[in-house]
Amino acid sequence: MKGTPQTHLLAFSFLGLLSKVCAQLCPMPCTCPWTPPQCPPGVPLVLDGCNCCRVCARRLGEPCDHLHVCDSSQGLVCQLGAGPGGQGAVCLCKQDYRELERLALQAEPHRAGRQWKFAGSFYFAITVITTIGYGHAAPGTDSGKVFCMFYALLGIPLTLVTFQSLGERLNALGMTMDKSELVQKAKLAEQAERYDDMAAAMKAVTEQGHELSNEERNLLSVAYKNVVGARRSSWRVISSIEQKTERNEKKQQMGKEYREKIEAELQDICNDVLELLDKYLIPNATQPESKVFYLKMKGDYFRYLSEVASGDNKQTTVSNSQQAYQEAFEISKKEMQPTHPIRLGLALNFSVFYYEILNSPEKACSLAKTAFDEAIAELDTLNEESYKDSTLIMQLLRDNLTLWTSENQGDEGDAGEGEN
Repeated sequence: MKGTPQTHLLAFSFLGLLSKVCAQLCPMPCTCPWTPPQCPPGVPLVLDGCNCCRVCARRLGEPCDHLHVCDSSQGLVCQLGAGPGGQGAVCLCKQDYRELERLALQAEPHRAGRQWKFAGSFYFAITVITTIGYGHAAPGTDSGKVFCMFYALLGIPLTLVTFQSLGERLNALGMTMDKSELVQKAKLAEQAERYDDMAAAMKAVTEQGHELSNEERNLLSVAYKNVVGARRSSWRVISSIEQKTERNEKKQQMGKEYREKIEAELQDICNDVLELLDKYLIPNATQPESKVFYLKMKGDYFRYLSEVASGDNKQTTVSNSQQAYQEAFEISKKEMQPTHPIRLGLALNFSVFYYEILNSPEKACSLAKTAFDEAIAELDTLNEESYKDSTLIMQLLRDNLTLWTSENQGDEGDAGEGEN
């Protein structure tokens, strides 16, 4: 009978759609280890339609699901695909979970998009063929039906792919807008002297993976310099108090615990900065000026770590700091003028490193004096933009030289405090 093939195809199409909808809406069979009133004492009821008892407090590395949840008090989350062979789900720390997410996005950033392109688009095309191409809305001629069929098979998937590409571009534009908003937030936080918020905003900007502008680079540096500076100052105060309470065991223990707390915060901050430098900032730096700036930062934050480290860990941080400073120093001598503020700031901090960390006052004075003399010799080449910054750092270099070469310097606690 005429129209029967079209009717059959239409029926199959709706059956396919119905099965797809059912798979999403129909509930899975309940598989509860316990049901009320057999719930163990203290185990709450799960209101998921199955009335199952939830088993709480799964520990790190243990399997988890909607019934066996991870111990949130320990900062654990349930991560799918993290079990043996990439199967199942286990409890992971939130930091490990975020790292797995980041690695997955790096490995296959468009996986979901490809699945939609090849699977979703084809399924949608077949549905259109059966419901429209051969339905009552199709042309009455055979050639018209063939045209509709090819349009559905080729045109619709291509159209969807085009829309997806457009969506990706709009998403990139949204990231750019987010970046400008984050930078503005960092500026507001700086004005409010909320440097932790400022650092968080600039960290988010950095993690977008783009090379930072000079303004963004300076905002990042100022934010973390203030964040870590507060902890360094606190650590020095508590360390001094701890030394003064040697005769009082209880007070000394309290001081030690508080100092260790500050040390942990300082180490976390420094490690965050070093991670940003190694993963994003140094690899993305295209200009020698940026390269020197970031390598100087790397030397600085390894130096801060060495101030609170001990044993083998101290040796490692000292070595890493010196290596970063030296690499930056070599580039600056080849690519930058002696009066450049970044080169002068590097010389200032590198000399402080020699004086405070390596206990080498002769090397510190030699480095600082050379940098100061070379800058003085080319002082007339300074432009208006960098004049203020350069002369300020030169003043700090001279102050340190005066202090370090003084006959009565002794063991002054403020030695080497002038740094950039």
